[in-house]
Amino acid sequence: QGPPRPLRAVILCAGASSRLGEPKALARLGRQSALEWLLEAVSAVDPRPIVVAGRHFAAIDAHLGRRVSLPYTPFMIENGRWRDGRTGSLACAVQEAPGADLLVAPVDVPLVGQDLILALESSWAKAGSPDRGWLAPWTQEGAASMRRYGHPVVLGAELAGSLLRAAEPARPLSRFRAEAHPLLGFEVYDMAIHDDLDTPEDLARLR
Repeated sequence: QGPPRPLRAVILCAGASSRLGEPKALARLGRQSALEWLLEAVSAVDPRPIVVAGRHFAAIDAHLGRRVSLPYTPFMIENGRWRDGRTGSLACAVQEAPGADLLVAPVDVPLVGQDLILALESSWAKAGSPDRGWLAPWTQEGAASMRRYGHPVVLGAELAGSLLRAAEPARPLSRFRAEAHPLLGFEVYDMAIHDDLDTPEDLARLR
């Protein structure tokens, strides 16, 4: 077995953010935007993370363009079919990074830190970077059998590539989990993996 393949990080922020009333990626959380928190975290494993934007592509691209001192270099992709959901956005990233294992982070879950990202990378490497694998962090809730999975997740290169061959472009990304082998996970104690930035109330809570 050779050295583990490096992860390519993908941040998904193509939606309309209609319930929030402003682009989720640009929502201010303390010293920086939700997108910048995620970029800062995933840059621990990928200094050139892929950002897939859609409805608010121009505003997000302009926002990052003004931040000239960033310690990472995001690669912007515009998904013109953003209404098809996360699966279509991730397929755009697969086209840009064919054959790569992908660490997928939705902007809805913006406050995960570098420690978690590095733990995902380590767990993935220990599992042998399985081509059709799926890895997600989870927290324990109640009985020993009750695990609540969260984000980000890692997809093996072959599993990620199957998105390009999907007959249903709008198929929920979670349904591809059923095609993964093996399904992997590890316990964390960081409830940030369950954050859901969707409404003004959510934003107030995260702030």
